[in-house]
Amino acid sequence: MSWLDYVKLIRFKNHPTFLAVVVVALLLSDRISTSLVISLVFLYISFTVLLYGGLYTINDVADIEADKLHPLKKKRPLSMAKVSVNSALKFAFILIALGLTSGFLLFGKT
Repeated sequence: MSWLDYVKLIRFKNHPTFLAVVVVALLLSDRISTSLVISLVFLYISFTVLLYGGLYTINDVADIEADKLHPLKKKRPLSMAKVSVNSALKFAFILIALGLTSGFLLFGKT
């Protein structure tokens, strides 16, 4: 079990859609500032990397048996037993907790 297997659980290959939202937000802004760019980067990390990464991991745990039969999904870290279900759930909990905490600390209650 390597750290790369955990990174794969976050599914960075799905992130171009989220990055497109960041780019559109910048394009539609009437003024682009350093603070706006920094806020969007932190928002991306907090919600897309951390929160969604945790949710993707939980989804992989829930679908592990079906994924083992799928021609592409059977190559995912959980399906190949490169990451245990227990470790994946701990990883997901940590990601989700960090995502929610960082989102609250960065953006507060609104």
